[in-house]
Amino acid sequence: MIQYLLTAMSANPQLDRLIVSLGGLGIDVSPRGNSFIRYYPPLRTLPKVDGVQSLGTTDTTCKSALFVYIPFCTGSCSYCFYVKKTNPCPEDVGGYLDSLEVQAGMLAEAITTPFSSAYIGGGTPSFLDVRQIRRLFSILDGKFGLEDIASFTFEASPETLDEEKIGLLGSLGVKRISLGVQSLDDYVLKSMRRRYTKEEVFPKIDMLRRSGLSYNLDFIFGLQMQGASDVEDVLDLVRSVEPPSVTFYQRWSSMYDTQAVDKHVHVLDRSRLGDILESKAIIEEAMLSMGYSKDSLFRFIKSKSAGCGYCKTVWEDNSCLALGPSAYSYIDGLCFQNTSHIDRFRRQLDSGLLPIERLKRLTGPEMASRALILGLKTAGADSCGVSIDGLQRRYDVTLSEDASQFLDALSDVGAILSRQESISFTREGSFFAENILNRLIRLDLFYKT
Repeated sequence: MIQYLLTAMSANPQLDRLIVSLGGLGIDVSPRGNSFIRYYPPLRTLPKVDGVQSLGTTDTTCKSALFVYIPFCTGSCSYCFYVKKTNPCPEDVGGYLDSLEVQAGMLAEAITTPFSSAYIGGGTPSFLDVRQIRRLFSILDGKFGLEDIASFTFEASPETLDEEKIGLLGSLGVKRISLGVQSLDDYVLKSMRRRYTKEEVFPKIDMLRRSGLSYNLDFIFGLQMQGASDVEDVLDLVRSVEPPSVTFYQRWSSMYDTQAVDKHVHVLDRSRLGDILESKAIIEEAMLSMGYSKDSLFRFIKSKSAGCGYCKTVWEDNSCLALGPSAYSYIDGLCFQNTSHIDRFRRQLDSGLLPIERLKRLTGPEMASRALILGLKTAGADSCGVSIDGLQRRYDVTLSEDASQFLDALSDVGAILSRQESISFTREGSFFAENILNRLIRLDLFYKT
């Protein structure tokens, strides 16, 4: 149990009570407990391997998604932890595409189900020039076939996106471009080590509006250098241009916002957390009032077609095949991560090995736990939630007593909503969703029936 001593009360007593209640359940609501969960099980828990000869073929009956990682950028942002090379020469980019072609060929039979969604992320995929983009898509189409992909997202940054690339991407089958704006404050952008100004962002958004493609704008909030005006500027932009999709990622400072009295009692800097919670509340209220709905804990969309089909496919307990260094795949219970070292990635492929550094076949209880953890990331109060009963039937497992008691306690304090054997976060609970999920992954959630 963590007992929080609040140094200042917020303007929302309900959230203050929830903070204290969550601490009583052992949930850390400080930055330490707010790690963004992208995978389950945590990658560090997967056994290490040194390359794999082959994965064989899986006749999966669920939907499948394709992810391709492009590890190149024009610089290194202060908040980014992804594997990347900055400003590589054309020969390095060409060599990397050679390696992707080899990996795609070795994995082409790993999933027999056609991909329903695809996501090209990074890094900065729009770092590629038009010739390199054409070659990338030629590789993917030749190995997997791209014509039937209904949801296809391509990430871009303002300093590397132009009208020629947008037009080319549309002609190649991309349906949605995700533009990493991050902030509309030049001081914040400079502090983040972004390579453009606020004024340089607006023409790129205009290009996307005219293109006829769907698009998403990414923003970051919660950094200490950010003030309330930054959030208001973003919301003013949204009101003005009405983008189909807007994503708000929470970031904390690198310094912890709690001071330990002892290992069980922490003094929580309520002013910092209060700023974060206030920003979340302002963002959610404003976006919903503008006619947006939430399709995940952090993304707002104007229509269902504007959402990220890749995220939805993966988080709703389906398969994903991922290409590129550090990328993570899940195919009907088989989890594996590619090596995080770009040079090793290429060397292992040159030697005939799939560049996999962690791999595990999950048990039924682990697959059910994965489905619950990731499913909750899309299960807001306006969703039908995650069906515990459905997971128990699908994987022939039973919810553990510890997990049942923990979920009941979350319901009692108003963090989750239980409806007909399904659970989802309440509005207030969603403010602490990652904190709750980081506690949930430490429990044995299911056991074999």
